[in-house]
Amino acid sequence: MYTTDVNVFNFELYRRYDKEIPLIFENNSVRVNFLGHTLSSEIWNKERSKKYCDFQVTVTNAANGELTLSLNSTQTTALPDFAYYDLKDNSGTQEKNLLTGTIKVSEGRTSWQL
Repeated sequence: MYTTDVNVFNFELYRRYDKEIPLIFENNSVRVNFLGHTLSSEIWNKERSKKYCDFQVTVTNAANGELTLSLNSTQTTALPDFAYYDLKDNSGTQEKNLLTGTIKVSEGRTSWQL
C-alpha cells in the first residue's frame, strides 16, 4: 500500500482563522487507496505531553489517496506559536504514521469583531 517512511510536511496558519490542507498520497507515483481505512490526526506540544486538538480528517477520494485536514477558528485560536502534529492510519492491527510535521502559528485578526 505505502512505504513505512513517515513523510514530513511543515506549514503555517493564522490564529483565529479556519485552515484546510488538501493532501494527496502516492507511493512510487501510484495513488494510495484508503478504502476501508480509518485516519486520524492530532496536534501536540513537542514532548507529546499536551494535546491541543484534533484535525478533522475528511477523505475526499479514498480510492485515489485524497484527503483534507481541517481546523476551525476556535481550534486555531487555542494553538501555541509552534505545535507538532501526526497523521495516522489506525486501520487493522497496527497504527501507522503517514505524515508528521510542525505548525507555525501567526497572529491573525483581532479577537473582537465590529
